[in-house]
Amino acid sequence: MTELAASFSISRYRLCREFTQHYGQTPIKYLNSVRLSHARTLLETTDLRIHEVASAVGIDSVTHFINLFKSKTGMTPAAYREGYRSFREIDYE
Repeated sequence: MTELAASFSISRYRLCREFTQHYGQTPIKYLNSVRLSHARTLLETTDLRIHEVASAVGIDSVTHFINLFKSKTGMTPAAYREGYRSFREIDYE
């Protein structure tokens, strides 16, 4: 964030404030939203282990990833994956 602010020759505070005004959320919340969206896609389309998904989306702590994912979706990444797979296996015929 500091480097980005410096590249625009503005303070970190101003960058965060203007980002929040434009996008309606803080840069960290926005980044986490993008990360979790990508994580959901990976959980749906790959067999990567949970720690591999966390790492792939840029979150080094598996515990933090699981807590963040659960706070946003209401379920753990493993439960999300299982629910998605169960839904895909339903026979609609």
